[in-house]
Amino acid sequence: MGATSKPPAHGSSVRTVREAPNLLVNLALTYGNTAPAQALLERAIALDATHVSAWHRLSALLREQGRDAECEVALRRLIELTPADADVLNNPGGLLAQMKRHDEGRPLIERALALRPDFGEAWSNLAGLEMETGDDEAAIALMDGARFARGMEAAYRHMWYAWCAEQ
Repeated sequence: MGATSKPPAHGSSVRTVREAPNLLVNLALTYGNTAPAQALLERAIALDATHVSAWHRLSALLREQGRDAECEVALRRLIELTPADADVLNNPGGLLAQMKRHDEGRPLIERALALRPDFGEAWSNLAGLEMETGDDEAAIALMDGARFARGMEAAYRHMWYAWCAEQ
């Protein structure tokens, strides 16, 4: 950049710094390198403890690795940062339900649904929780056709995004 050159008009250094970890993490994960991806996310969080995207990516990475206790810590931090985000509430709710901690997971999923009543994935998580606790009738009632379709679409959308990130 020459002496008379200006920085890009659209770019903010804060925005670029906040997006950089995601770009580097995507690159690392493309090649199956989870350790550098995790290190990048942890460094981003160390630099900015309110970096919601880094917390979210770290929680997903830890969950994929089966590191549920660490994932739960990251998800709870996300809830502190964005308590009115239905996606953020649904993720730990689903994790806690999978960990057989239904009494902790249910209120989070229900809060997600209160914020976003058409949230198919949360309805699916709640139905799964009902089935795990032995209330098949409640689960069936929750999984009407439209809700089921939205839940399936949401699940496959996440798989589609993951597949696209790998390409």
